[in-house]
This record gives sequence, C-alpha cells and structure tokens, in this order.
Amino acid sequence: MMFKGLLVQNLYGLSDTQLEYQIEDRSSFQQFLGLARQQRVADTKTCWAFKHRLAALGLMASLFEQLSLNQAAYIARKDQIVASSIIPALLPRNLREYNARIKAGTVPARWTKKHSRSHFAYKNHIQIDHDNKLIRDYQVTDASVHDVQVFADLLTVPIGQRKK
Repeated sequence: MMFKGLLVQNLYGLSDTQLEYQIEDRSSFQQFLGLARQQRVADTKTCWAFKHRLAALGLMASLFEQLSLNQAAYIARKDQIVASSIIPALLPRNLREYNARIKAGTVPARWTKKHSRSHFAYKNHIQIDHDNKLIRDYQVTDASVHDVQVFADLLTVPIGQRKK
C-alpha cells in the first residue's frame, strides 16, 4: 500500500502533505491503494519516513525501474477528466415490441431521478485528456447507472475489451 502511495505521489506530483489529503479525499485513490472507506490513511510523517527509508536502502530507483505499467495494458496519464451527461430519450410507449426490446437490453434508456426530477434517458460517460482537450474514451449506459460504476473502465479498459 505504501509503495502504491508513492506511485500516486509521483504520478500527480504531490507533496507528502498533499498525498495524505488526496488519499483521504478521493475514493479512486483509496480504491487503488486497497483501502476500505473508513480505514485510516498513513499520515505525512509515515509517508516521508517510508520514502526516505527506501532511498537510504538504495531501493527507490530500482523499484520504479522494475515497475512497468505499460506491460499491464495501463498507460499512466496525468490530468484526466471523467464526466457524464444525461441525454433525454423519447418517452416509452407500452407497446409489446418496445417492452420486448427493453427486456432484451437493446434500449439504452431507463428512468432515473436527478435533483428530484424524473428523466427517461441514457447517459454518456466520457474521459477527456485535459492537456490536449481530446475525448480519449467514452461509454454509453442507461441513465440509472452511477458514474462510479464506469469510472475504472474509462481509465483502464480499452473500448474493444469491455464487457457489454
């Protein structure tokens, strides 16, 4: 867990204090580190001591050299934005044909509530590269799917390899 914390710190350019705060604040960091929701996070001094102990043993450089994220089909990128939008769909009619399509899963729209209002819609989830202002990936789901459920897929799983 501590080494994964160093990875996050290195990738995002965080100080030891910022690392502690970001791990407490971001559920994606907690998930990556394998922390339970209410589990305590290593404090700033513990992170600093771990990092300097690795450096004193001469292990820091060799650990980072041996780690190859690209071999695991993951490309580390900074400043990625994941966002979603609710897109209204035509209201359903209670026709047998339409109900059969819903049961077969071919209609991406479902009912959901947002700000106490009901919407029959689907959702576009996108991943944007902040630096280049390009959409790197997308996923379409029914509107009832929470953003967190597609977050990891958008950041790590290529489009052609996703479960449908």
